[in-house]
Amino acid sequence: MYLYNVKLKSKVMKNVKEIKERLEYLRQELRQECISYSELFELQSLVEYIDAGDVELLEAAGVPEN
Repeated sequence: MYLYNVKLKSKVMKNVKEIKERLEYLRQELRQECISYSELFELQSLVEYIDAGDVELLEAAGVPEN
């Protein structure tokens, strides 16, 4: 599956490992409180790859509890 990476406009993520690494980068940006709007948009686009128990990323992506 190929996803368009908003932050790195010319980069295409090719596998789940790259996506998971990107999610961890976004987690660090979130924790440091320096995440941009485009990174939040990117996080929302990657919701299907976030583990169901990962409340931190799901909440930041705007996914309601349930």
